[in-house]
Amino acid sequence: KWRGSPKTQSQMMETLLDGATTRAPSAGATAGLLATWLFGLVAAAMALFLAVPAHWETFTHPTAGFTVEMPGNIKEETSPQTFVTSKVWSSEYLVMWMDVSEPGLWLSFTRDGMARDGKQIVRELEATPTERRFDVRDGDVVRAVRLVVKGTRGYAVIAQPAGTGDSDRMIKSFRTN
Repeated sequence: KWRGSPKTQSQMMETLLDGATTRAPSAGATAGLLATWLFGLVAAAMALFLAVPAHWETFTHPTAGFTVEMPGNIKEETSPQTFVTSKVWSSEYLVMWMDVSEPGLWLSFTRDGMARDGKQIVRELEATPTERRFDVRDGDVVRAVRLVVKGTRGYAVIAQPAGTGDSDRMIKSFRTN
């Protein structure tokens, strides 16, 4: 096959000579290529992880008398106020409850109290004798708030940031039992 075909022989010799005389990349160039490759791999893994939606579950509190859908790991805390909370990345979800002696006043005072100390109501959505729904800005964060009264119990349902599909889902899912 090689005999009588000098062109094929010379191409093969040039390929062998190029391979034998090519310098390997420097240690710095190798490290740079490796770092770029690893960064791309980590970025792709994070994008894949962020694309997976959070796990939602329906949570019914045994004594507080409500049901709500919340994502992530739901935790109950009791200091200084009793509430349940969950957090998924930069989104936070919270339901707080308390006994109130005057439900109508509690709705008004709680709503007005959320607009103090530099906070601002940016959107009023609903007001009934037993419920208030609004968005409140606190610095760079806008929270969706739903205040509900049933009997002598007041509930504050809060999701941040406001205006996302997840915050709307959580706020709308809240039900008293």
